[in-house]
Amino acid sequence: VEMTYYVDDDNQLRCQTGGNAASPGSVVLVSGIERMKVLYGVAGATLPAVAVKYVDAASMTTADWADVVTVRLALLTVSDNSPLDPDDRNYQLLGETVTKGSDRKARQVFTQTVALRNRLFE
Repeated sequence: VEMTYYVDDDNQLRCQTGGNAASPGSVVLVSGIERMKVLYGVAGATLPAVAVKYVDAASMTTADWADVVTVRLALLTVSDNSPLDPDDRNYQLLGETVTKGSDRKARQVFTQTVALRNRLFE
């Protein structure tokens, strides 16, 4: 099963299943997600496998995909209302600086690294 996760223009994290015209449309998983970044942990030659580098999908080589043992995900969440200080703020999303304007909305970054357990001892 192929699943694609993305953030739409309405700040909703969505999941699109399938990869053909017969597959159903996307489903909203959660709202209030302004940005998402994913890095893939590529293992070295040792067992158990340990990620020795984290790279984005655009930087992955064909050989790297077979050695992915972790996925690091960062989400920048945003509130629906604007009760806060209007100062511009910078947020770090896995090494990328995201600057947001003075819309007075609360934001927070959540980061999680997930081990792909079936890949750790291959």
